[in-house]
Amino acid sequence: MGEIRFTVLGRVALFVDDIEIPVRGRRERAVLAMLLAGRRRVLSVDRLSDGVWGGDPPETATGSLRVAISRLRALIEPDRTPRAAPRLLVSSGPGYALLTRPETVDAERFAALVDEIHGALAAGEPERAWRLCDEADDLWVGTPYADIVDAELVRAEVARLEDLRVCSLELRAEVQLALGRHTLVTGERAWRRPVAGPAAARGARTRAVTGTRGSTATGRLTRRKSGSPGATRDGPASERS
Repeated sequence: MGEIRFTVLGRVALFVDDIEIPVRGRRERAVLAMLLAGRRRVLSVDRLSDGVWGGDPPETATGSLRVAISRLRALIEPDRTPRAAPRLLVSSGPGYALLTRPETVDAERFAALVDEIHGALAAGEPERAWRLCDEADDLWVGTPYADIVDAELVRAEVARLEDLRVCSLELRAEVQLALGRHTLVTGERAWRRPVAGPAAARGARTRAVTGTRGSTATGRLTRRKSGSPGATRDGPASERS
């Protein structure tokens, strides 16, 4: 199987060996978006159906959803034999999870870069932080999930990622100050999205990592701990078709 990666910054897309694989069909694209927004969590059939059909799924929703899942599996794991258990888009109880590795999704790479920028600044390495800022800017090509159904789960993930974007811009300004580029910081603040200062940026970083909105927390962001890419709900997803 080729190298698989996904994009959600700008539009949702699937690539195999850097070649885009078209995901045709509104249902398939909506399901893929929600599974990616779920970040390896198991999403129930009911939740996926509500997202695809806007909270008013038809009687045929479950069957239609199974068809969409089957088509996505064929795109994501084209070499899988009919009787082989899926390894990426797996079933667990009455739901599904997409077991992506974090480095294969652009939004998760972006989040990791924001974390690394913060760490480089804290370590007194502004030059490395500046290079990481450039990498993060290259990844952010547009509004997350811009072309996908307006599902609640996707809206929440878009809000989290936009918080991270604000964090990245604030950190970029901090890096420029650390490098002595005060004039550039003044110019960038004039046209970039306004924020309320370092305390607000720290709060946004906290919300973006914890997934909470409206929090007043302003504690320092701690380095994320790496973990298994297994699906989470009450337990890991079982890999059965």
